[in-house]
Amino acid sequence: MKDPKALSCIYLHGVLPLLEEVVQHDKQAQEIVKGWRCSVMLHVSDGPATTLKFRDGKCEAIPKTVSFPTIAMWFSSPERLNRMFEGGNVVPVIWKGIWHPVVLKKFAALTKRLDYYMKPTEEMAKDPLEFPFIAKLMEYAAVFGAKAVADNDPKTKRDIVPFMPSGVIQLVVQGGGPKAYMIKKGSEITVGKGDAPQTPDVFMEVRDAKVAFEMFTGKMDAMAGIGKCDIKIRGHIPLVDNLNALLDRLSQYIGS
Repeated sequence: MKDPKALSCIYLHGVLPLLEEVVQHDKQAQEIVKGWRCSVMLHVSDGPATTLKFRDGKCEAIPKTVSFPTIAMWFSSPERLNRMFEGGNVVPVIWKGIWHPVVLKKFAALTKRLDYYMKPTEEMAKDPLEFPFIAKLMEYAAVFGAKAVADNDPKTKRDIVPFMPSGVIQLVVQGGGPKAYMIKKGSEITVGKGDAPQTPDVFMEVRDAKVAFEMFTGKMDAMAGIGKCDIKIRGHIPLVDNLNALLDRLSQYIGS
């Protein structure tokens, strides 16, 4: 069973922040945000929020509300936000910034560029230039989505997180691919892009972008990947077992 608030956290903290990467990579997205000096905040009543700051052709995602956003979009419930992300005809309450119709229209176009990469066609999957980027997005969505599940899904908070040992997991896609990490300390879970800020207790090395894509979209079980030597584990293996449990739970929310 899906918890609506947990799903809204996945969308706002795991999926929407991927616009940082899309704006950096995609020429159409770069053209859309050209000249922008503004912030766009999406928030749910008694729920999660994310603010996107646009400066100098770049996008920065902040996983919270800010005091003076240029545009603020409010959703009365997690269910309404979830329906919007799933393609439903939902119009948020724009309580600040309604006088910026051009930015609002372009922001809708920008989110379509994110959707373009998150739902790749077979042709895109065969493109040697685009596919590694798509795999990177899926990795980041999985890692940040796993944290959203750990922090907000009642079943996960009850049955998985309390039994996870503390430690640092470093994820690496070999061949110069993206890196990400997860840190469990007490009851807190922290995730991020790149190298972990402290010495990892376990390394999870993925052979290439294809394996990463299949693993982080739930098309391949991590244990099967280990058996085929597509995934290598070095260090404290129980940490990876618990990461897999989080990813399995995440797939029940947004798995393809």
